[in-house]
Amino acid sequence: MPIRATPPPSEAVLSKVRESLADLSRLSFLKAKPSAVSLQFDAKQVGTPTGVSLAQAFSEIIATYDVNVVLIIDEIQELLRSEAGLNQLAALKAARDAVTAAWSPQYRRISVM
Repeated sequence: MPIRATPPPSEAVLSKVRESLADLSRLSFLKAKPSAVSLQFDAKQVGTPTGVSLAQAFSEIIATYDVNVVLIIDEIQELLRSEAGLNQLAALKAARDAVTAAWSPQYRRISVM
């Protein structure tokens, strides 16, 4: 039986974000009907040079569906062990800061835990 390689933590986080964005219809908090859930970007390309940034993706979701975004990352300390992980954390912070700056100060629209 072949052993499956575990992706680096930074890629695992981004992959899970993309997976969640690609299937928004399964998220029960959305006020829209599942058939009406759509995005103006390709979720599989989020965070790539040809796709939208995390900030753009989260901003669209917040503006379109009037929801907050919460990312819960287990074992986040694993991201601190590599340059790619540190870059991923910087991208998540930049996304949080961009979204927060675009909304009224009394609303915190994105959280990373």
